[in-house]
Amino acid sequence: MSTGRNWLNSLAVGYLWRSGQGQSGIPQVIIVKRVVRVVHDTITVSDDSIVTRQVGTRDITTWADRGSPFAL
Repeated sequence: MSTGRNWLNSLAVGYLWRSGQGQSGIPQVIIVKRVVRVVHDTITVSDDSIVTRQVGTRDITTWADRGSPFAL
């Protein structure tokens, strides 16, 4: 969950504006996938990839009613 700074919120900037793939709309549910590796004292984290994006109450409700499916 991310709140604050309206459309300049750090996650809005990253997932909507920088990627060029986002739709401006509130609310949104964005499911991301990232790979985390821990080897000894080192942690590496991959870039996020968007698994699914649901925009607006109608789409979110329909998606939730279907069991919130997403494909990895």
